[in-house]
Amino acid sequence: MPIPEILVLLAWLTFWVVWLAGAFGNARTVKSAPGWDRVLIALALAAGLLAWRSGLAGPSLRSAAFPEPLPLVVLGLAILYGGVALAVWARVHLGRFWSGRVTLKEGHQLIRSGPYAIVRNPIYAGILAMALGSALAEGNAALFLAVGVLLVTFVLKIRAEEKLLSEQFGAEFESYKREVKRLVPGVW
Repeated sequence: MPIPEILVLLAWLTFWVVWLAGAFGNARTVKSAPGWDRVLIALALAAGLLAWRSGLAGPSLRSAAFPEPLPLVVLGLAILYGGVALAVWARVHLGRFWSGRVTLKEGHQLIRSGPYAIVRNPIYAGILAMALGSALAEGNAALFLAVGVLLVTFVLKIRAEEKLLSEQFGAEFESYKREVKRLVPGVW
């Protein structure tokens, strides 16, 4: 297995180990949106995994003459590991209020500090960076399609989350939305 593929795999394994370890000890759910969001996320992640590892993954962006454009691989790995760092930081910072579903937890607070002071959805931003970095490092054209699927999925989930947070926190959340961008600092 080529070194870039090993580094991509290690990044995703790190992410999943932290995610699984953090799944315990969350606050009790008091309100949740319909569960379709989990299905969409699972499908998007499964599509990305299949695109990454299957023989049907699509054409490589690498050429026979230049199989490993090192700057592109390094850029992809930097984006990937930056995404892991952001997603893990956000997950740890959110603490017991995290959920894989669109929910409000017992004693839920609007978190505006740490990575949530940079973007409103740093976990999604981090995962998107991980997918984009993986696509660049691997040079797999199908992974870029997976990034698009993830983006659409996350935008749908963000809308549901923002509706729930707006109902719960009202003017405080509306102020937060004006001050902090959704996924890309200073842009969107």
